[in-house]
Amino acid sequence: MTDKNTLKIITLACAVVVVFAVAITVGCIANNTTGNAGNAGTADNAANAVNTGNTGNAVGTDATVGKDSTGSVLIGTEWILESIANESGLQPVPNGVTVTLKFDEKNLGGNGGCNGYGATYTTDGNKLSINQESFISTLMYCDASSPTEAAYKTALTEVASYKISGDKLELSDDNGKVLLVFTKMNA
Repeated sequence: MTDKNTLKIITLACAVVVVFAVAITVGCIANNTTGNAGNAGTADNAANAVNTGNTGNAVGTDATVGKDSTGSVLIGTEWILESIANESGLQPVPNGVTVTLKFDEKNLGGNGGCNGYGATYTTDGNKLSINQESFISTLMYCDASSPTEAAYKTALTEVASYKISGDKLELSDDNGKVLLVFTKMNA
C-alpha cells in the first residue's frame, strides 16, 4: 500500500471508532438521565445522573424545557446553518458546505460541514449552555469545509442564548451578539 492509501484507511478506521463512541456515549447519557420524574431536575442533578449513575432525579421534566418564550419547540427540529459571525458581522455559509444542528432532550449534534459532532446541553428559558467537556467530534479531514467547520465549532463554545422566530434559530453570545443563524430544515 502507498502512504496515501494507508492514511485513508487509518482515517476511516478512526472515524468509525469515533462514530461508535458517539453512539455509545449518547446512549449512556440518555439511559442515565431517566428515572423518577417526580423530582424536577437541576444542573446538580444532571451532574449526578451523568457522573454517578444517579437516575433518581430526572433532568428537564419541566414542560417548558426546549421551548422559547413563545412556546416554539427547540427539541426535535433539524436546522441548517445559514450564516456565521466573523469580525465583519454575519456571513453566509459558503456554497457546497452544509452544517446541521438538531436538539433532543439533553443532547445536540449534527454535521459541521464534514465531521459529525455532539454535546450535552441545558436550557433555562432562552438561555442555552453547551457542555464543552462533553463535546465530541469525528476527525476527518475535509479541505473545502474546514474553515467553516472550525469557525462553527468556535462559535458553539461562545453560545449563551437562543431565539426562535418562525423558521429561524439564532444562537447568541452572553452579550447578545448573534453568532449563528439557522433555517429550519424542510421549512
